[in-house]
Amino acid sequence: MEWMLQLVDELDDAAASLALIWVGLRRGVGLTLIGAAGAAALLALAAMGATPFLICSLAVLSSAFLAFAFSARIERTAR
Repeated sequence: MEWMLQLVDELDDAAASLALIWVGLRRGVGLTLIGAAGAAALLALAAMGATPFLICSLAVLSSAFLAFAFSARIERTAR
């Protein structure tokens, strides 16, 4: 009976590890896509002839977003 409990515990640990990996991958892909969309938007604005002030403002905003996202990730891993 004890070996069954150990087996179920190991299977539960494996399932939890896979779920954690899946969540991490989704977050990483999401940040990459958001960063790529921001870069594409900046390039589109530059191609359409937007003012340099607007382009610089959006660049600062997107870099602040990425800095906040990475600092939140660092804080979470430090705990």
